[in-house]
Amino acid sequence: MPPHEHSNTLYLSRRESDEYSDNSAHHLSPPVSPSFSVTDTLSPTSTAFTDYGSDHDDYYEAPPLVLVAGFLAPSSKASWDPLEEIQELAIRDEAANGRWLLRRKFILVTPGMCSSLHDRACEIFAQLKGGRVDYGEEHSSEEGHGRYGRVYEGLYPQWSATHPLHFVGHSLGGPTIYKLQELLATGFFATAGHTNTSADWMRSLTGLSAPFRGTTAVYLLGTQPYPHPPGDVNPLSFGGIAYRALHLYEHLVPASLRRALFDLQVDHWDFSAHGLWNCLRKSPWAEGKDNAPYDLCVGARWRDWEKMRESKKWSGVGARTWYRSFATKLVAPPPTPTTLSTALTSLPLRLLSYWVQGYQFTPGTSAITPAEHAAAPNSFSLDPAVWGDNDGICCVVGQYHPGACKRCGGWYAQAPVGVAQKEDDEEDDSLPCLHRRSLNSRYAHYGAKEKEKIKDDEAEDEKPGVWHVTEVAGATHLDLGMWNGSDLHWTCWTDIVKWLGRVDEWAVRG
Repeated sequence: MPPHEHSNTLYLSRRESDEYSDNSAHHLSPPVSPSFSVTDTLSPTSTAFTDYGSDHDDYYEAPPLVLVAGFLAPSSKASWDPLEEIQELAIRDEAANGRWLLRRKFILVTPGMCSSLHDRACEIFAQLKGGRVDYGEEHSSEEGHGRYGRVYEGLYPQWSATHPLHFVGHSLGGPTIYKLQELLATGFFATAGHTNTSADWMRSLTGLSAPFRGTTAVYLLGTQPYPHPPGDVNPLSFGGIAYRALHLYEHLVPASLRRALFDLQVDHWDFSAHGLWNCLRKSPWAEGKDNAPYDLCVGARWRDWEKMRESKKWSGVGARTWYRSFATKLVAPPPTPTTLSTALTSLPLRLLSYWVQGYQFTPGTSAITPAEHAAAPNSFSLDPAVWGDNDGICCVVGQYHPGACKRCGGWYAQAPVGVAQKEDDEEDDSLPCLHRRSLNSRYAHYGAKEKEKIKDDEAEDEKPGVWHVTEVAGATHLDLGMWNGSDLHWTCWTDIVKWLGRVDEWAVRG
């Protein structure tokens, strides 16, 4: 079944429960409509708020939230449950505290499960706006696949700067959304008839365990470092075996059944034209530069960042977009699992975390070639120790935000030998970012002392165009993106739901 035929939009049900309470939310007052009068402060028993369902949403529709799943993760309602219940409890909790929170729709999109960031971004655009997927003439010719993909009806065809959307992406979903905003900002979709796109089409972008700077885990899973050609895969590695299994699946299972069971969405590659044996021997897709594993390499993310900066078309952040990322991190000793599902997922990821932590990362061999290193206008340098902490799959520093940053690591963690580290912030081209160590702490510049923390009377996450990073200690790579019934999942998602309501108010005020 094609993705647009699935029930991709979730409409919310009521829940008769007031169990959850979080007093950390900011004050929100309801938007005022000419045909609807409200008091300045609504109580849980007021006539206006006890009827807080669809009637109020007619006056002001909260921008929907688009959910983007990660690598090899099928987009299904079950993966994100119970967002309906979390939202209902958040609405009632805000009402109990005299604050207003509008109900919003959740939209599931279904990009290729292991396709490149570019291809996934193009697929999400078509699924939301409607029409045929256009991967771009230059990109398709360069990578060796068809230019056009599937046709979609459009989950939110009114999407524009005046009807923006919120986005949340888990794992690969985070950098996919960021790539989509880059394409919107640079006018990539103009050839498909959309000439007015901009970064403002995204009201917010939230990454959950999202490797915006890549992760060293891809090298451990089979991606070959220099001097192998870019995208080369060890045939005896997990990645080498997995992609051959996927080719057998694509070749042997009928298309109608694949779409219903596990839809990779790689039609534009036309594997039948290459032949099964050639694909198994060396895949034109999996052993190239247009797939998810390659795009998650640290070197690939560095190249993308440098290319973006050289183009001068996209500064890296939208002036009207709010950014957040939750960087998950395993700690020792491990916390006691609270449910069977967390126990089953945490053990293998904890074992993987030791493997990722022990990887000896060497710039010039693991990420970029010596020639690239020498020719780069901006030095590529990092501290391998900074990249050790991880959540079982993704390095913590790689989850902070895209691009270079001298303050919080990335590939400016230390200056090259013989080059003085920059000290003047005016010369620093890092993305503007603020960090906090937990949901209960306050944002500050990375490494700031307690006295330098942002004051309580300052709205630390009110400003758009700044990346707000929250570290979540004791969490695995799957804890926030796959429903497991844990208290952590409930707490973080409640925080996200309430924060989106505040963002909508800030956007209207601005």
